[in-house]
Amino acid sequence: MACNKCEYCGNRYHWSHAFSKFGYDDGDGNIETPEIAELLEDEGYEVNYGRWIAHNTLIFLLKKTAWNSCH
Repeated sequence: MACNKCEYCGNRYHWSHAFSKFGYDDGDGNIETPEIAELLEDEGYEVNYGRWIAHNTLIFLLKKTAWNSCH
């Protein structure tokens, strides 16, 4: 699951950029971190992300959530 393809523009980006201060052109290009976070949340992870001042928006917490049998 290292790469994904944008359904709109066809761009392929590497997921590691969502975890890097200098990812996604250091905040100057398209920021894909919210989309990565949403995909991870859909797979059962708790994800916290935010802007690193003038740099990339990055994921700073990733934790597998406990599975709830009543869910």
